[in-house]
Amino acid sequence: MNKKNKRQVTYNSAVGYWDLNMTGIIKAIQEGTIYIDFDARTTGGRGTSIRNHGTKFRIHISDIGVLYENHQNIV
Repeated sequence: MNKKNKRQVTYNSAVGYWDLNMTGIIKAIQEGTIYIDFDARTTGGRGTSIRNHGTKFRIHISDIGVLYENHQNIV
């Protein structure tokens, strides 16, 4: 923890996920559970240009289990 920043976060539990489920990922993309975000932005000024910020995948936290074969609650 940074001495200047006294804020901290405490977690009471977590969930660990492992072993990607490729069939689940493909199905989630087809069904619209996973959103693909092509992130490109323009810069201002006279020489306006497009900047590529990469491709991002978004999924609601309640749906993340479909992407993995296994999960375990960590208390």
